Amino acid sequence: MNRKRHLLLDRVRWSLTAFALSFTTSFAQASDRASVSLTAKLAILVDKYPESLVSATSTHVVTTDRSHLLVDDRLAKTYQEKLDAADIEDSLLQSYATGCPHRLPEKNDDPGRIRSQPLLDALYGNSRKTLEGTLVPVRWFGTTVRMTRLHGAAAALRRVRQRLEQDMHARAWLTPPAGTYNWRYIAGTKRRSMHSYGAAIDVHISKAQYWRWDRKTGRERFQPASFPAAIVSAFEAEGFIWGGRWFHYDSMHFEFRPELIEIGLRATQGGKRCE
Repeated sequence: MNRKRHLLLDRVRWSLTAFALSFTTSFAQASDRASVSLTAKLAILVDKYPESLVSATSTHVVTTDRSHLLVDDRLAKTYQEKLDAADIEDSLLQSYATGCPHRLPEKNDDPGRIRSQPLLDALYGNSRKTLEGTLVPVRWFGTTVRMTRLHGAAAALRRVRQRLEQDMHARAWLTPPAGTYNWRYIAGTKRRSMHSYGAAIDVHISKAQYWRWDRKTGRERFQPASFPAAIVSAFEAEGFIWGGRWFHYDSMHFEFRPELIEIGLRATQGGKRCE
């Protein structure tokens, strides 16, 4: 009974938070964040990763090797517990809002930062050897980086480059890149980074702000509007989410999460693209 009560309270708290956030966003972004059902989110997830996912029900996502990934473990979790042991439902809970102006996120509003490792392992592989067999070179403003070819991630990064090739101002923010593939844990955790899957890029570090660094130095928190909007739009148009939109910000970080872009666009009726 206690467990059910905690679960109910967790859902109520989330609903109240979502309602409060509506007062801090534009009208498009303030549309009901719960308007995209879990069923619809799962359908989008399967559609975006056809190489690995076959179908989804309310309880499981079925992979091409016939594995069944649990959608919802039905556990009431704190924010930190979701980060440490997310199920698929947890990873899709927060809506990623594209477009301008860049709003300041509320506490723990980090869409995409909560990741289901069993899902990512099913999409990309769960060993260094497997992952490195999927990496392909991508030209990136005078250098070459490695990105996974799976699910079109490398092709999407190439299209980002093409969108920004003529933008001389953008180059100072993009190159040299701080990294793409790197088999490692996220700093301060035992969770594998999206860089471990070859599905993320960190752009030029000299202009970056990262919440852990700023907490140590006392630097003012990152303002999303200070980052070139054209870069954010180019990445988002090709299925990448931006760490600069997170409460726990990482302004140099972009990761390939086309399902979150699509879910966010549906939740906000298409958002408003930045110029």
